[in-house]
Amino acid sequence: MTGSTISINVTNSVTLASGAYPGQLTITAGGSVDPTASGATAIYGATAGVYLLNAGSVIGGAGLYVSTGTGVAGGAGVDLAASGTITNSGIIDGGAGGNSGGSSGGAGGIGILLSGTVVDNWYFWSVKHHVAPMYPPAFPAVPDPASLGAAK
Repeated sequence: MTGSTISINVTNSVTLASGAYPGQLTITAGGSVDPTASGATAIYGATAGVYLLNAGSVIGGAGLYVSTGTGVAGGAGVDLAASGTITNSGIIDGGAGGNSGGSSGGAGGIGILLSGTVVDNWYFWSVKHHVAPMYPPAFPAVPDPASLGAAK
C-alpha cells in the first residue's frame, strides 16, 4: 500500500486517498494538519478503506468572527464519510467556534466525525493486536452452585 507522511505543519485541508495523499496517511509527532480556512475540516475521507495513523496534531479550522448574529462553527478534525481506520496517539480536535460581536458564538467543531464508519472497542482491538495488555479479572471466578451438587 502506498502512503504519505506529514512531518511538518500543513495549513490546508487534506483529502485521504486523493492524488496528493494516496493510501495510508501517517502524521508524525512533529507533523500537524491545521487548516487556516474558517470552519474547514482538517482531514476528509470519502473513500472506503482509508487509514490514518496520527501521532501529531489534527485540528479543524476555527470558526469565523461575525459582527452580528451567530459566529461560524469550527470545522471537524477528521471526517470519515465511508469506512476507514484511525489509529491515534496524538491530538484530534475540532476547531474553535467563531465568536460574535452580536449575540452568540458559533459551535466548536467535532473532533472525529464518523458518518460512515463503525468504531470497534479500541481496547479489545489493542489487546488482539498486542498493543495493550489484557487486564486481570476484577473478580475471581465463582462456581455455579448447581454444579456443586445438592446439599444432603
